[in-house]
Order: sequence, then C-alpha cells, then structure tokens
Amino acid sequence: MFKHMLLGLGAASLLVVVTALPVQAAHMTPEQALLFLGDVVPKEVIVKHGGFEWVWANSCGGNQEGCGDVLLHHGFDFPDVDQWNASFPYLNGFDPLNPLNTSQQIDQAQQARLLALISVFTPDKSAVPPICASMYFSLEGNSHCDVNDVSPGGFVWGSPLALSEFHSGNSNAETFLLRVPTPNGSVPEPSSLLLLGAGLLGLAAWRWKHAA
Repeated sequence: MFKHMLLGLGAASLLVVVTALPVQAAHMTPEQALLFLGDVVPKEVIVKHGGFEWVWANSCGGNQEGCGDVLLHHGFDFPDVDQWNASFPYLNGFDPLNPLNTSQQIDQAQQARLLALISVFTPDKSAVPPICASMYFSLEGNSHCDVNDVSPGGFVWGSPLALSEFHSGNSNAETFLLRVPTPNGSVPEPSSLLLLGAGLLGLAAWRWKHAA
C-alpha cells in the first residue's frame, strides 16, 4: 500500500513540474499569458547586460496609477540611477576631453543611450516583438512591449535614460527590472526541491517494486 502511495505521489509531482515549465511567449494567447504572472522567468527573456540580469517587465509605468503595479519576484527589482548609468553610461560629459556643451549634443547623447537600451532587447533590429517578459510581471503589460515608446519616444520608467522627468514618470513609460546574478546561479525554490524529491522517491519505489 505504501509503495502505491509513493508511486502516485511521484507521478503527480513529476506532472506538476513538467506542466509548470515556461511556455514560449510566441505560442501563447493573451489569456494564457496571464497565467504566468509571478512565475519563474525563463532564461529566454532575461538579458545579461552591464553586470546585471534585465527584463522588460511592463509596457506601462511601474506603479503609475492606471497601469497596475509591477509584481516584483525572484530577485528582480526596479533599477536605481547608479545601476542605470553603470549599464548605459551617462554620456553627458562622459568624455572629459570632449564635454557635451550644446543642447543638441546632449540630445544626441540621450538618444544614443535610448538606442543602446533598445539594442540590448532587440539584437535583431527587425525583430518584432522584442525580448519581452511582461507576462511574468504585469497583468496590464500582458506580453506586450513597445519599442516605439522607448525610442524615439524616450519613455522609460524611473530612469535617467528618459528624455525628461515627465517621460520617466508617465504611464506611457516602459518598465525594466533587474537583478544581480548570484555567483552560483539561481537557487531552486523550496517548493521545487520538494517536488523533485517526491518525484525521485516515487521512481525509487517503482524500481523497488519491479526488482522484487
């Protein structure tokens, strides 16, 4: 009786693990995309850049009224100014031998930063849509990321890359999150470890039964 219980538990655990694996966004309907809110973020939508792991988390301002709050999970958080500038160097006066003295030069530098941001998430310039993780962080985003809102629009939530304070705090702003990668990679969640252990226990019981 105990062996049958272990077999059932093992089979159910493995089924849960398999069905919980991330699905490619290209094959998901908007209704299906909503099911992944708060789920483990697949590697395919995580961009490593500037020493951090970045995700494009929402096509609306992070916690702007009417946008719906971005759900922070699995170590991802809003970047601070230092993290933005470390990943996309602040170009105004970046070269001490050729400081940016005119508004035109400053505008050109700002646009260059925006293009650098976009190029990270669209390695193929003709790719539509860009690398997008919004289905894992926002009900409002619903798997949609808009390149045109970032560049040349300049709408980036809470970022010094935005063209102005208005563009960085507006509901049109695109939201990006980052996390600092751990030295040994991601640590499995306790629930995942329990499921894996139960599955292995079930397989051991199955081998024991057939060997007897």
